[in-house]
Amino acid sequence: MKNRYLILFLPIMSFCLTSCGIPKEVNITPKNIEITSIHTSYQQDYLLANDPFDYCDDNYFYFNVEAYGEHNITYKPVPLKIDFDYVTDNGAVPTLYAVRYGENENNLDLYTSSSNAPVEIYNLKMNQKYYYQIELSFKKSVFYSEINSFTTYNDTGLRNMYIEGVENFRDLGGYTLENGKHFKQGMIYRSAQFNYDASSNNPIVSKPTSLGLHDLIDNLKIKTDVDVREKNNSSGKDETVGLTNTSPLGSQVNYKYLPMRYGYSNVLTSSNNRDSLLEFFNLLADENNYPLVFHCIQGKDRTGALAYAIEALLGVSEDDMKRDYLFTNFAKVSGALTKWNDVENFYPSGIRKTEGDTISLKARNYLKSAIGVNDALLDKIIDILSED
Repeated sequence: MKNRYLILFLPIMSFCLTSCGIPKEVNITPKNIEITSIHTSYQQDYLLANDPFDYCDDNYFYFNVEAYGEHNITYKPVPLKIDFDYVTDNGAVPTLYAVRYGENENNLDLYTSSSNAPVEIYNLKMNQKYYYQIELSFKKSVFYSEINSFTTYNDTGLRNMYIEGVENFRDLGGYTLENGKHFKQGMIYRSAQFNYDASSNNPIVSKPTSLGLHDLIDNLKIKTDVDVREKNNSSGKDETVGLTNTSPLGSQVNYKYLPMRYGYSNVLTSSNNRDSLLEFFNLLADENNYPLVFHCIQGKDRTGALAYAIEALLGVSEDDMKRDYLFTNFAKVSGALTKWNDVENFYPSGIRKTEGDTISLKARNYLKSAIGVNDALLDKIIDILSED
């Protein structure tokens, strides 16, 4: 497993290293960690608003790039910060320090990232206990703090994430389901595209940096990249920008090209998409494909329709699904402000109009009748993606 430590190179005074030497004792004291929401104040206001759709309209100035030329709302979550104090017996200054952290105290290299002090950690799971340890190095001698812990919490259920260079990336997991279970985190992600060519007509700059790739591959451990863009769309354009059979994330990731046509009425309902939709749900029924990410260009229309179908099948509430769909407004995507009432009669309409006492039964019956997904596959998907 490749480790990436949270490393900060501290300014070293050569005379101190010469005169102070390597300490025999080092006392490392982590400062109290403030567990805050992963959401900014604007994100929090939106997610907790009684009517988030009116909230988007009321804050049109901040959301809309097309009208004002500047996106004044950030998509990034708020990081958790780790800081500490230390005292040495001879006044020596460490040559470097590292913070290791993870869900298992015996495997603290599960998540790693590079940052300045205090260390800023992104993409922690919600309602999760984490262990961490600080390491100080003095030349070749290393001193360790005790292993400490903290627990995050879930304030809304929506887990937006920071992948450097990538827009509109979030975990579908984190929600409480209608049966009281929970949508597993760290299993399935929605995103904007991973490759971008400035010379094309591709409207959104979304391409992971080397740090973003590290997070996707080494931290999130993405196994499958499902690309629903078209090589020959209704305008005759190649939305994949010449992509062939390999994921932009690397050859170690299983690349699944499942083209889907979009336009309000033809994502879940279009006969052109039926084969791709059926294969998509077959992929979801195989636990070997996880963690999995799916995306179109902006992660809005086709991605939003697929997210709705998955969330509905598991039993995410209608309100949470709407908030998830509209959260795309926080990302730097092209086009006018996304409004739920513009699409509610299109993407989810087939599911909502299907017979069933609950949203999950409606989704099940729709996916069986309209797409041809059988009960065994649907049961497997629910089993893979839900937990107590």
